[in-house]
Amino acid sequence: MDCAETEEELLDYHFGAGAQERRDAVRAHLRGCATCVQQFLDLKHDIDSGAAMGLRPSEPARARLRADVTALFRPSLF
Repeated sequence: MDCAETEEELLDYHFGAGAQERRDAVRAHLRGCATCVQQFLDLKHDIDSGAAMGLRPSEPARARLRADVTALFRPSLF
């Protein structure tokens, strides 16, 4: 997992969401990347302090959210 992929997964990682395989990959990347650790700590601080309330999610995060909401509310055929 590279830095760009890790950055996209940090929010899910923080909340323990997503596939275990992805969380494990993020954890492994964070162990060896000081830059991504700092991004994670900044994100964690913003979430925990409430400062994140004014931040806009990244485009990949917005796309995942749209897909999740669409899947949740898609009418069932059965």
